[in-house]
Amino acid sequence: MRNRLLAATLLAAAACGGGSSSQPDAAGANPDAPPNTPDGPAAKVALTIHGKGAKLLAVREDGGAWQAQTVPADGLVHVEIANGPYEVAMVCDQPDFFDVGLMRLAPSDGVDVQAYCTPDATVEVTPPIDSITAVGPYVTRTGSPLKVVPGTYDVVSIDRSTTPPRMVIQRDVAISAATTLDLDFATGVAMRAITVTAPAEDPLAIDVSTSLTTAKGATVRLGIIDEKAWVAPASALVAGDVQRARVDVYPADPSGDRAASRVVGATDDSVAITLPADFTSAAATWNNGPSFTWQAPGTWQTVETYAGDADYLHLWDASVFEGWAAAKGVPTTIATPDLTSLPGWQASWTTPAATGLNWGVSLYAEDADHTRRLIGRYADFGGTQMRADSAAQRDAHLAALRARRGR
Repeated sequence: MRNRLLAATLLAAAACGGGSSSQPDAAGANPDAPPNTPDGPAAKVALTIHGKGAKLLAVREDGGAWQAQTVPADGLVHVEIANGPYEVAMVCDQPDFFDVGLMRLAPSDGVDVQAYCTPDATVEVTPPIDSITAVGPYVTRTGSPLKVVPGTYDVVSIDRSTTPPRMVIQRDVAISAATTLDLDFATGVAMRAITVTAPAEDPLAIDVSTSLTTAKGATVRLGIIDEKAWVAPASALVAGDVQRARVDVYPADPSGDRAASRVVGATDDSVAITLPADFTSAAATWNNGPSFTWQAPGTWQTVETYAGDADYLHLWDASVFEGWAAAKGVPTTIATPDLTSLPGWQASWTTPAATGLNWGVSLYAEDADHTRRLIGRYADFGGTQMRADSAAQRDAHLAALRARRGR
């Protein structure tokens, strides 16, 4: 699962794709980080947790006990904690969705936390047929209608039916009601070809793509067309837009993903990408919830784990954010938190056996040169590796879930 933190770095998609919150020109102090006092860092930090629809919400300071929080009708939970690492846990229990979620954070990751189960009301936005279209964080790769929370977004759309492909960018588009996007690709821009140099791997297991993330956070990702990688021309870009080239490798056994992406400059004609080394080990066990353990070479900054059913509508997920990892160290184990003693815990939430569930663990990092790295490992609790089509299904379902939660 991706993060639920508005001010933090996006995890999987942003880690190697387009994400907008770690752009090269956006480095610096986090505006949501707590202020320092004249005598040093503030002793306490005020959090706002968006917990609408959560049946159970709890916060734990570093080394402390879980403290259950009352979720009011508007979903906004205000809590003051010590200025240090902390955890947020929540339970969603709805007819079409169940999730036990865990986030490990620090104030430097931001103080506006998304932990809601009931998303805001949406309107339907219809893009051009067969297009790749992003309306802010909401993306379709087939031109299918999007469910969008009303607001103001950048819109990016790509027509793949021509060579070169054509792109339309509309900025600051207000969406307040059901809308059909009126996009004229003929008046858009022709994309330009670049060369992406990938490592020597099985060509059937390699995926090369490019992405554009606008300054306002709309991200589109485009695969190879006519054996070329394509990016937007410099004339279509404004300050804050970032383009990346990405290489993924999906080994068959064990099932997983290794990926890296690099920024494509406005005049770059080629990009060379080196992939990270794979896990040396990764495993999951089940004891009234999933526990994960792993080892991997290299330096990592954030972690994401999940266990879920075939439709990814019954989930246990955990995210470790960069600030928490910087303060506590990047973990090599994560276990489902024990919330059974908290007020509001329901006996019906006792988790079933792991039969039919699969799991994944992913590590992410961004280097000083803004290269982003990802490694992931996926299997079921019987040790069977996921097939390639299962991995694709996983990605599609989790992407839909992230959009549902406004991530």
